[in-house]
Amino acid sequence: MVKSYLRYEARSVFGVIASPTGNAVFDHSGKFSITAALESVIVWDIKKGTQVARWSDSDNKAEVTCIARSPNGKDYAIGYADGSIRLFDLSNNTVNVVLSGHRGRVSALEFDSTGTVLASGARDTDIILWDVVGEVGLYRLRGHKDEITGIAFVAGST
Repeated sequence: MVKSYLRYEARSVFGVIASPTGNAVFDHSGKFSITAALESVIVWDIKKGTQVARWSDSDNKAEVTCIARSPNGKDYAIGYADGSIRLFDLSNNTVNVVLSGHRGRVSALEFDSTGTVLASGARDTDIILWDVVGEVGLYRLRGHKDEITGIAFVAGST
């Protein structure tokens, strides 16, 4: 008996410029990849293999260290090596909010399911829960012994 298997063959390939210390995320449609590139964030069209936009804040020259997408699909939290977090709006390529609270590079970001709370972790070993609408820190969780490398919200929890 002979079995035939489906084989994947790439039709086209493109390179993505990205920092080795930052992550990449996809937009809600899966058409764009958002990557960290030194102090900038680059939006790539996956199908065409082209750069669509470049985000950067002229007030900040720190390296981008992590990126998280909000459930609404248009807002992105960008963490920086100086401990700051900026919320970018994909629809108009602007910085809406700057959050400052960490003393070390931001290493993990995650939105809750509503997109109104952002959790950030950093090399300073703290986790901060941010009110995105009110633009303030809600809680600082201390007690970790090392850098925070990942954060997740439990579905259905309050």
